[in-house]
Amino acid sequence: MAESNQRIILLNRLISRSVSRAPREHKPPLLKGAELFDIIAKSFRRGHAVEFVGLEDDRSGEEQRLARGAGHDCYRLRNFRIDEEEDGRFAVMLFEFIDDAQKSFPLVDLETFAGREISGREQERGASSAHVVVRLPNGDEFDEGNYRCAFESVQPITRMAVERFLNRQIRRDGEQVFTVTTIKDKKVATKDYRFHGRFNLAADLARSMATSGGKTLSQIVFTKRSERQSIGHPTAVHHEDVVADIEVKISGKQAPSDPKEQVDWLTWVRKNWETRGYQTKLYYRYASGGLVGGRVHRDIENAHDLMLCPREFVTLSKPPKRWSMRVNSEMVSKLKELLRKDDLWQQAG
Repeated sequence: MAESNQRIILLNRLISRSVSRAPREHKPPLLKGAELFDIIAKSFRRGHAVEFVGLEDDRSGEEQRLARGAGHDCYRLRNFRIDEEEDGRFAVMLFEFIDDAQKSFPLVDLETFAGREISGREQERGASSAHVVVRLPNGDEFDEGNYRCAFESVQPITRMAVERFLNRQIRRDGEQVFTVTTIKDKKVATKDYRFHGRFNLAADLARSMATSGGKTLSQIVFTKRSERQSIGHPTAVHHEDVVADIEVKISGKQAPSDPKEQVDWLTWVRKNWETRGYQTKLYYRYASGGLVGGRVHRDIENAHDLMLCPREFVTLSKPPKRWSMRVNSEMVSKLKELLRKDDLWQQAG
């Protein structure tokens, strides 16, 4: 079929975890993906599944937040459902981006090359939509909080935007509490800590690093917050404890030049530091020499997704539209097929 009938699909891992301010040795209960998607479903049913770009979330109430969003670009969940199937449950989402500045679009006559712009009504704006499907285990299956995710690549609906959308929706639902029991000097004490769930979209680096793609590993940054260290001179009797944030940077130039050896080297370095409780961030330099990290323009963010993530192509019977009002059942079926291919995910992992 024609190339115009194809769509790029990004393969990701959607990872569920719980976040709290409790000491690192006290882990909050894991909120599984099904629980977090229940929060998303509730927000969708209420008509609150929308996040405005550049609008601070002051938690003044959902109706007030939606009213203050006028004049802002926004991401919203146009459609959401959970499909129950024999081999698992599938969270099917149709994300939509509405560009408040786009009020018209151009057309050109192929014969005369005369052009014109078609303007929308007063409240109509340009939009894009993308399908995202996540495979969840059935209720009786073991759930480790790591889920396969197929992401339709449609600019400017990026992985970072979707991750931020989901987490703001989850966080707005409120925090839960877990109790920590400690024993000090034979005294038992309990303390409550608040925690909330969150999702992380992770690209499978092993496969993408083995391809050239014009990118080079620049540096790896390992960070550990509130590390406690004992200090004192060799002859000192009294040692004091100090707490500080520690950051370790390792230059990517130290990695082997061979792609396969580079993957093994990166895996070993990450494992070495992450087992000590450090968090990892990887930075890449591209052919232009620019460093990708932090907040970036949407176009660069979209290109970053394409270069970093393992990619597959799906071919549809008709050219896919930039925006769709309803879930495309053919697209969802193709995404589920990708999520079911064990060999594909073993290759990507």
